[in-house]
Parts: sequence; structure tokens; C-alpha cells
Amino acid sequence: MQFSIQYIRQDSIMHRMDALTKMLWIFLIGIYGFVLGSPLLLGISVLLVILTGLVFGRIPAIMFLRVSGYLWILGIAVGLGQLAIRRGGAVLVPLPLLPITEQGLEWALRFAFRIMLIAYASMVYIWTTDPRKLVLGLIHLGVPYRFGYGLYVALRFMPLMENEAEVIRQALTVRSVAEVSGRVEAMRRYAMPLLVAGIRRSENVAITMDSRAFGAFPTRTYVESFRWTISGAMLLLAYLLIGAALIYLGAQSGGLFQRI
Repeated sequence: MQFSIQYIRQDSIMHRMDALTKMLWIFLIGIYGFVLGSPLLLGISVLLVILTGLVFGRIPAIMFLRVSGYLWILGIAVGLGQLAIRRGGAVLVPLPLLPITEQGLEWALRFAFRIMLIAYASMVYIWTTDPRKLVLGLIHLGVPYRFGYGLYVALRFMPLMENEAEVIRQALTVRSVAEVSGRVEAMRRYAMPLLVAGIRRSENVAITMDSRAFGAFPTRTYVESFRWTISGAMLLLAYLLIGAALIYLGAQSGGLFQRI
């Protein structure tokens, strides 16, 4: 539970689903996010994704709390941009530099919920999908294994860099180096050590791949084989029905296909 962006080993329904079906689930959620125009329906969709991760993925609530701060900051930043652009409708809060209008608030919520919807779904996918199964799924679709394993290495590097940052922090604490305040100062302190560590690990990975003749043959053999799962198909079917209901409600209220 130490990291926020890595696969969590767990025995749950979503963990037993195949990687490709869950990827289709993300695409389906992305389509709903851009079809639905009502901020209320988009907010309901975000809650459904979180509940899916909590109930069917058995993801601890603390994991959602850890990433929610970053997602809310991103959503608020995009929302402020919409408040500055959209000036139509009645003025709700007459601020001097950035008056909040009815249209601006609606578009701000719409874009913020769209970003959080796709981001939360992506995090649920990362938390419940073994990168090795993702590689097997991509190869099953005909993707060259070089690209599949490249994605696998990228996914593995994220938790490794988080672990490296924690090691650096503990080393500085042992040496009685005072903690810095603010994210900017923290980035300045950790940027160079993490860059050096990343280059060192990349060189080690490259040497290991060369020593094992990676890429020398057109195909590879695998211990496991990819297979579609019934639970994954049921997840897609459930979200198809839920999405159809949300789209119907959006059509009744005229909140579909809002132009940017």
C-alpha cells in the first residue's frame, strides 16, 4: 500500500478479469464522458467508477484519497480556465477579475468531471491489472512484443521511481537534513537524484535485455496465455446498460453532445 500508481495484488473480481476487457471498459467510459453533457450525470458516473473500484476491485479507500488531491487540482485548474472563457448567462458571483457566470460554472464542472472520470477509471485499471497480463493481451491482439514489453517497463518504472524518492527522503532524514516546504522546493530537491537513478536503472534494463537476446527473434514463448473472462464481459454489459440509462436521462434533459 505504499505506492499510489502501481498494481495492487488482491483477490477480487476485477483482478481476475482479463486486461483487454478492462481496457475496453475505459474506452466505454471515455465515450460516455464526452457524450454526456450534464455535470450531474458526469458526477454520478465518477461515483460509479469509484464504487466499482471499491466493491469489485477491493481497492482500499485510502488509495482513492491519495490520488484525489492531484485529480481535484487538475480539475479545478481546467475549471478555472472555463470560468475565464465562458462568460454567458447570469452572473452568480460578481468577482472583480473573474466573475462566475451560470454558463461558466456549468462548463467548469463539465470539464472537471470529464477529466476525473477518465482519470479515476485509469487508476482503477492500473491498480487491478497485472502489467504482465496487459502485455499478453496486447500481444494477443497482434501488437509486436517489443512494444508490449516497452509498455511493461514503463509501468514498472513508475513505482520504482516512487520507491527511489522514498529512499532519498529517508537518507536525507538520517543525515538530519531539514524537510523543505512546498512542492516546488521538493521537486528541486528530488529532481536530479531521481534523474540519475532513472538513467542508471535504464542502463541496467538495457544490458539485461541485450544479454537475454531480447528482440532477436520475431516471436517469444510465454508461461501464461491470454484468455477472455466472463466477469469482464459482465462488467462491459453492466456499464453498457448503465451508460444507456444515463444517456437516456441526458437526452430527456437536453444534456448531450455539448459543443466545446
